[in-house]
Amino acid sequence: QDAVDAVREIYRRVRELEKNIGKFVNLGAARSPVTRMNGLTRYQVMMRLTPEQFGLTISDLYKITDACRPKKGSVFVEINPQSLI
Repeated sequence: QDAVDAVREIYRRVRELEKNIGKFVNLGAARSPVTRMNGLTRYQVMMRLTPEQFGLTISDLYKITDACRPKKGSVFVEINPQSLI
């Protein structure tokens, strides 16, 4: 439940951020394609930003993930992922 609550809050805050810098090309929150790994449940918020949007949002994205970190688990920002799993 901690993971679900964290991803919901991150998604809500990212949507607020989107209002300030313009519509993202792609944005969504869902279970990861690999739902469990090493006994941990995985969720993701995905977005595609233009280079201009990236420059305006990256520090805010780090602040959002830090603020929404669950008591048990981790949250991280991955830039240009090589794999979506």
